[in-house]
Order: sequence, then structure tokens, then C-alpha cells
Amino acid sequence: MDKNAKNGNPEIEALQQIADTGNFHFQILVHPKFKKGEEEGELMITNPVDNPYHMSVSITLDSTGEEVYSSKVLKPGERIHYDRLAVNLSQGEYPATAMFTVLDEDTQESIGQVAAQITISVE
Repeated sequence: MDKNAKNGNPEIEALQQIADTGNFHFQILVHPKFKKGEEEGELMITNPVDNPYHMSVSITLDSTGEEVYSSKVLKPGERIHYDRLAVNLSQGEYPATAMFTVLDEDTQESIGQVAAQITISVE
């Protein structure tokens, strides 16, 4: 993990996490916030333009293993800035795992996975 990585936005610099697994990179906020459980929140999921792979992301709650988010397939250079969770969470903090699935460009089959710990906040 590169703790010195910056995206130029001081509000999310401290929350951004970049992982490097060989030739695969990704970005996500480590503390995404939602005003209400059913509203959009800022996730900042990014498949960097220099990435050689497509990817998808699922987020599960650490306490129950319940999947609360699943993304579309992101090509290199694509980003999901805001999105809704699949589950309407009550107010609170939720330790979770974001699982990035690395996909073969031609077959869209999984060729690996990388996990990142995050904490979802619902106000």
C-alpha cells in the first residue's frame, strides 16, 4: 500500500487507499460516508487508466459477511464516484471488506482478487 499516494483532493487524501499487487492498482475511499442508508454516498472507486486489467468490486460487512455493494465492471480509466449500497443500513459505523476482482479483458473471468479494509459510515 502506498501511503503517500495523493489524488489532489485534500478532503479525501487521508481516506484514499491504493493497493499494488504486481501490475494491478485500484483506489477506494477507506471511510465512505452516506447521509442515509438508502442515499448515494461517495465511494471513489477507480480503476486507474494505466491498469492493464478490468475489475469489479464487492463490499461485504465484516460482522455478517453480507454483501452490501456490487459494482459494474470497470475498464481502465473508469471511476464510480458516487453510488448507493444494495442494503439500507441504519446509522452507524460498519467495518467492511472491499474485494477487487481482477478480470481478464476478453473473457471477463476472474484472474485474481485483492481485498481492502474500509469502514462505511451512515449518518
